[in-house]
Amino acid sequence: NSFGLCFSVSPCFLLQWVLAFEIFIPLVLFFILLGLRQKKPAIPVKEAFYSAAPLTSAGIIPIMQSLCPDGQRDEFGFLQYKNSTVTQLLERLREVVEQNRLFTSDRPGLGQDLENLQQHLEGLSSTPLPPDYNFTRSPDFTLASVLKNQTLFQQFLVKNLSLSSSTANVLLNSTVSLMEVEVSSPSSVDTESDSAMTLCGPQGLLLTGSMLELLTCGERGDAELRKILLLPEEQQPVLLAYRSSVCRGGPAERSERFRQLSQELREQIDTQSITEKLHLEQPSFLAALSPAHLRVMLKDLADVERLLKDLDLLSALARLLPKGACAGQKSASSIANGTWPLNTTTWGPNTTDSSTEEASQGGQAGGKEEAENPHSQFSAFVQLWAGLQPILCGNNRIIEPEALKQGNMSSLGFTSKEQRNLGLLVHLMTANPKILYSPIGSQVDKVIQKANETFAFIGNVTHYARVWLNISAQLRTFLEEGRLQGHLKWLQQLSSELQQHPQLLNGTDSELMQALLDGNYTIPNTSTLLEQLDTIDNAACGWSHFMSKVSVDVFKGFPDEDSIVNYTLNQAYQDNVSVFASVIFQTNKDGTLPPHVQYKIRQNSSFTEKTNEIRRAYWRPGPNTGGKFYFLYGFVWIQDMMERAIINTFVGHDVVEPGNYVQMFPYPCYTRDDFLFVIEHMMPLCMVISWVYSVAMMIQHIVAEKEHRLKEVMKMMGLNNAVHWVAWFITGFVQLSISVTALTAILKYGRVLLHSDPLIIWLFLTIYAVATIMFCFLVSVIYSKAKLASACGGIIYFLSYVPYMYVAIREEVAHDKITAFEKCIASLMSTTAFGLGSKYFALYEVAGVGIQWRTISQSPVEGDDFNLGLSMMMLIIDAAVYGVLTWYIEAVHPEILLVGQWTCGDVGVALVWGWSYQAQCDGGGSGVCHGPAAVLRPAL
Repeated sequence: NSFGLCFSVSPCFLLQWVLAFEIFIPLVLFFILLGLRQKKPAIPVKEAFYSAAPLTSAGIIPIMQSLCPDGQRDEFGFLQYKNSTVTQLLERLREVVEQNRLFTSDRPGLGQDLENLQQHLEGLSSTPLPPDYNFTRSPDFTLASVLKNQTLFQQFLVKNLSLSSSTANVLLNSTVSLMEVEVSSPSSVDTESDSAMTLCGPQGLLLTGSMLELLTCGERGDAELRKILLLPEEQQPVLLAYRSSVCRGGPAERSERFRQLSQELREQIDTQSITEKLHLEQPSFLAALSPAHLRVMLKDLADVERLLKDLDLLSALARLLPKGACAGQKSASSIANGTWPLNTTTWGPNTTDSSTEEASQGGQAGGKEEAENPHSQFSAFVQLWAGLQPILCGNNRIIEPEALKQGNMSSLGFTSKEQRNLGLLVHLMTANPKILYSPIGSQVDKVIQKANETFAFIGNVTHYARVWLNISAQLRTFLEEGRLQGHLKWLQQLSSELQQHPQLLNGTDSELMQALLDGNYTIPNTSTLLEQLDTIDNAACGWSHFMSKVSVDVFKGFPDEDSIVNYTLNQAYQDNVSVFASVIFQTNKDGTLPPHVQYKIRQNSSFTEKTNEIRRAYWRPGPNTGGKFYFLYGFVWIQDMMERAIINTFVGHDVVEPGNYVQMFPYPCYTRDDFLFVIEHMMPLCMVISWVYSVAMMIQHIVAEKEHRLKEVMKMMGLNNAVHWVAWFITGFVQLSISVTALTAILKYGRVLLHSDPLIIWLFLTIYAVATIMFCFLVSVIYSKAKLASACGGIIYFLSYVPYMYVAIREEVAHDKITAFEKCIASLMSTTAFGLGSKYFALYEVAGVGIQWRTISQSPVEGDDFNLGLSMMMLIIDAAVYGVLTWYIEAVHPEILLVGQWTCGDVGVALVWGWSYQAQCDGGGSGVCHGPAAVLRPAL
């Protein structure tokens, strides 16, 4: 062997280098492991505090803010968003709710109000007015036609206002638009005396110096002149010349100039001529309308005035929502002109709403282009969320159209938190989710109705949005035609005349007379109302588009739990329903709920953790923040929803406070060592790979000795088999013990196994080395060719590690429980026993205590009966079993069988299994046996 005498310097020197290589080659991987350890040391981690997460009872705003990508924790763990405008939004909502009757309990509802508004507008539109009620029904006239002396007034324009004769002549022949005179005449005058004048004497109002100056030299003077004085396009520069001439100079000079113009107009205008042209004969005002018609019109106008104030409220609320929700589709007006499908369903716990119909309705409303876009629902949600982020989160997000077309959130720049939460939310909303409950037809229905209030509110908003889009076009047409303003003008004119001539109301009932005399009707101008319509149309269109494929009919009742199970297993898939969870209540025989309500939640297994994965089977420092499936996937949400609904049902009113939040307990400071997580599998694998070469070389040397008949030579010298195997054991143990000692120093003082006892590390590795030597002995007796034995021995040695890999995968991936007996059976392979033992080194190092003598017979894994002590005992048993098998196989199994004769020496004779015999050769050293007639003697 390698410890024989060297007869030459060169071969001995070479043999020493080979021996040194065999000793230190197992250390290479561990030096690499040591380098990795130095690159990845343990990291101290500060104490951890966690944010409070809202549940359904906390309110919709906190829930939506929980989707925001970032936030600052306050001292109690609640997230704050300093740039958020939610506070201003809520204050604005409170103000508009307190100042308006739209949200009072005695109101019939928004949908009824919208229908009433439409009816009242139609009533006003059909109410006849007298043919002489305003200027708009009278023909336009030229300025010269109502002057007493056209020549004198033209001379005044030329001399006093420095206008040219041609300019003065064009102005005198310009046509006066009576409709614009009517629109321009209301309370745009500053002085109190001017504002008190009536339309019966338009020359008194329009011919004041302040009004003339305002219409001519005001901010919109040029536009106002173009509207009142109608001139052909080629004569429009005349108006500019007139305006520049009369508006020059300082304020005092300009006021004096317009005062003179006003005085001249008062003297020159023929009042009787204007009265005849405008049909302002007073006795005709009440001739065309009966008191009944007046009363109906006044009621309609009063209701319209009130409802338009509600319209102002709705536009104020819609203005708070993100704009451009329907960008890229149709304009608000064109959408309003379409007809949206109405859903007159009364939202409740037992309503049935077909998601297919919702989808088809949304496709019709959104247009053909959106119907062909598979990502339309995703796009609508992303755009809505991006628009709400400045309000909720305080940060602006720009959605690029190209990124939106890709249909994934990562391309839109969303954080991992947003992708997880928003992706799950979109999936749940569009998958037709259902929460099944039982028993139906009992007091449980009231509880479910309370729990369904939020979803019912969302459904009602969707319904109102569609109602609004259906009547928006009619409102727009009515406003653009000017009928509402015409009725208002006529009533204001009539009220003013009646205040001056109350005798006209003789025979009229007192209520109508008082209403006409009051006549204080104010309605916003058309442009303001149209802007409000656009704002509400945008919000309604965006909401309808977003909800087109979202089902808010969440709850579905069943008589008992068996019906729920049967529906979930057999019918839900055919109905295209995603069963999210089921809630089963225990009720009395009469269907009422007992004072102590008991119920169970059975959630879809796809949205819950497996019970064997709720927590790790062993303890390690650090918080368990990886799961939270009971929160993220809705189990706690359903529980909170049901608990609050039960409370509201029993107390008889809604309990708003306190809102429920969930918050993880804080975790103290600890040391995190990510490197130790790989020790469990890296250390046994490194050991197996490192000693493959040593095992192969030892097997090769032993078999080579047999192959070259050296073993027979030693027998002839008087050495028996025991001396032969002991010599090889000493050789292998001395060689491996050097590696074991070096490995112990590397693992302990290289801070790989920092907390473990070094003596236990050395003892464990030493026992494994002994088992490895015996494994080499067992493999060596099977082969007679050294090269073949070396190659196959290394492969067999590595394959013996496979059972440990199987056990590790079953325990850590499949989370199956492997009993101690099964591990002991697998540990009959020494490398498997070594791998199982190394696992406990890693687990105790992760826990920060390491393997000690007091823990050598204990497992840190819950429910695990195996431990490091059993692993070391199995290694000892493996060594003993390998040794017995080596002796037994060598004694009874012939390695070389030659046809025609028996060979002696190291070649045994196959005998009866169970007792060992060895052929007795005679003839001295002839080496020839006597065949079947040979004398046999026991080997023992």
